[in-house]
Parts: sequence; structure tokens; C-alpha cells
Amino acid sequence: MAYVKDNEGSGFAIDDSEGMEEILAAAEAAGERGTQDADSDEDSLEALLSKGGRPTPPAPRPTSAPTPPARPAQAEMSWDDIVPAAAPEESAPAPAPLRPRTPQEPPALAVPAPRQPEPALSVPASPPAPASGSYSASPAPAAPVAAPRVSFPTEAEEVERARRIIKVADEYRALSPDVKTVVAQFVNTSQELSEEEEVVVVRALHADKNLFDTMVSLRTAKEAEPVERAFYVLSLSDTVLYSLGQLVSAFISKEIAREMPRLEYAKALVGYIHQLDSRAIEYVTATERLLTAARG
Repeated sequence: MAYVKDNEGSGFAIDDSEGMEEILAAAEAAGERGTQDADSDEDSLEALLSKGGRPTPPAPRPTSAPTPPARPAQAEMSWDDIVPAAAPEESAPAPAPLRPRTPQEPPALAVPAPRQPEPALSVPASPPAPASGSYSASPAPAAPVAAPRVSFPTEAEEVERARRIIKVADEYRALSPDVKTVVAQFVNTSQELSEEEEVVVVRALHADKNLFDTMVSLRTAKEAEPVERAFYVLSLSDTVLYSLGQLVSAFISKEIAREMPRLEYAKALVGYIHQLDSRAIEYVTATERLLTAARG
């Protein structure tokens, strides 16, 4: 049975009963018609453009929105499906009842308790070093205090001191009893007066230098001539001058007013020195020799 195939757009139909020659002839005829149609279309387009017209674009084809794919239906889930039910807790087995141990059974081994971990030793962190130029609130360590040095006298120093003690003792022994009493008063440095040899020797060794200078000044002024005595007294320092005035006042039993001017004080002192007797000068000379021996 023969049927006809209609090829869309080709312009010809093919019958199964037709031979190859008829098919080729039909194809050639269709090609010529296609060429004529194309030429007629070009002529129409040129005529339209020459008239100033514009070709009308084809109307856009309506497009339909794509349909999203349908999601498969999900089965509904219950709370039990999300959170499974907790399994029932198994109760601990009851301890076996105690029974007396027979003599043949070995004693139960004692299980040692688990050893607790020893606490870690905490080492205090060292304080941070202060920044350069900053002030540290903590106090600086005190510098070590050097122990006082104990010095002992050498043998030569001890020999010299022993020699001075012997000389002072010899000078004091050579004095008369009444001179000893006055000399002991001059070298006395405490409230208690003592004429014992040991005490006088020790006090003479520790006597003030000003006492020695005063005794020398009085003896020198007494031995000088009146004019020389006046110049000599004026040349004394204030310390020796007023100390000499107190010593002379002790011999004459009269106080020399210290408030008067220095020149007037020296003039009065020169007059009182001139009035001293030889007995007073003997006391002064004995004291001077004792102090000279103490000074070495």
C-alpha cells in the first residue's frame, strides 16, 4: 500500500510508489520555487526600504513561566521520631547475701582504694621587672651595715701609756701634802674630790688641754716684766684669757666681771696677776709639771 510523506517546509511530497527519478525531479522543482520565493522577498524588502519604511519585526511569541518541579510529599514526623524515648534504666543487681566463710576458702583480697592524685605544686610567679625609667613601689634592699671594727692598742702604744702613768705617779709622789690637795682640786673632773694617787693619775691623763694652757699662761705672765705681761695677756685667745681670769679669781677670792670690755678685762687681770704670791705660783707650777708628764 502506497502512502504519501508530507515534509513540512520542503514544498513537495514523496510517494512510496514513485521511483528515484520522480523523487529527484520533484526535489529540483521544489528548489526552483524556493529560489523564486527568496528573490521575490528580496525585491519586496528593497522596495520597502526605498520608500523609507522599516520592516516590522515579528511579534514575540508568548512564553510560559517554567513550572517548578513538584517536591515529593514528606511524611509527617512526630516528637517520638525526633527524640527517641529514653531506654528504661536497668536497676543495679541486689548484693548477694553475706554468708560465713568456711575454713577451706581463702580470705577475700582487699581491693585498694583508688589513689588520689597529688596536688600540683604551685610556684609563685616572679614579679614583672619594672619598666625602664619607671618607679618601683617595692623598697630597695638596704645596704649591709659594716660591723664596727675593734682596734686594740699595739705593744708600743701600751708601753708608752705605761711610761706616762709612771711619770705622773712620780711627779705626784714628790709633792708635799698641801700641794697635793690643791693639785688634786685642779685635775678633779667629778663631784667627788679624791687625793688618792691612782685617781689623781687617771684624772691627770684625761685632763682638758685648756687646763694645761691656762697653767702655762699664768706662770709665763707672772715671770714676765709688767709691760711684757700686759702685751702677753692681750695676745691670749678669748678661751685662755677668760679661763686665766677664773683661775686668778680663785687665788685672790675676787670675781673679775666678764661683762666689761676685753681691753678692760685684760688690764684688770694683769693687775691681779701682779698681786699673786709665790705660794700660788708653786701650786700652778706643780700642776703644770703633772699635766706635762701626763701629756708624755
